[in-house]
Amino acid sequence: MADAAKVLEPVAFAPHGDGYAALARSLREAALAGDAAAFVKRLEEGPPKEVEETAEAK
Repeated sequence: MADAAKVLEPVAFAPHGDGYAALARSLREAALAGDAAAFVKRLEEGPPKEVEETAEAK
């Protein structure tokens, strides 16, 4: 889980990341807490809906 937190850090704190940065922060927090169940749940939920809609519009 520590490796996951380390990998997610650049995305989590990217100034232009929008909803994907929020998802990365959420995943990173779960990884730092060692909560694998929360990590998987957040990963399965994916990015916030508004991010998906914006991506589809492009």
